[in-house]
Amino acid sequence: MLVGDVRRAIPDGNSAQVMSYTIEILDGLLTSKKIVAGNFSEDKEFCQWKNSTIDTLERIREEWVALGRDPTIGEIVWFTVIE
Repeated sequence: MLVGDVRRAIPDGNSAQVMSYTIEILDGLLTSKKIVAGNFSEDKEFCQWKNSTIDTLERIREEWVALGRDPTIGEIVWFTVIE
C-alpha cells in the first residue's frame, strides 16, 4: 500500500526513486518504533522479524529487486503499528 502511495506522490519517478523514497519512509517508521515488520505464519499469526532496522530494510530492498516490479500488499512484508 505504501508503494502505491509513493508512486502516486511522485508519478514521474522511476522505479529506483520510488523504492528509495519508500525505504526512506520505512526507515523513519521502523527507527521510531511506530511499526514493526514481519510476516504471517501458516496459522495466520503475525511473526515479527527480529532483524535490526538496517537488516530489515536491506531484506525488503533485496526482495523488491528480485521481484523486478513493485510489490503488492503483503508480498514481501507486513507491518503492524505499535501502540
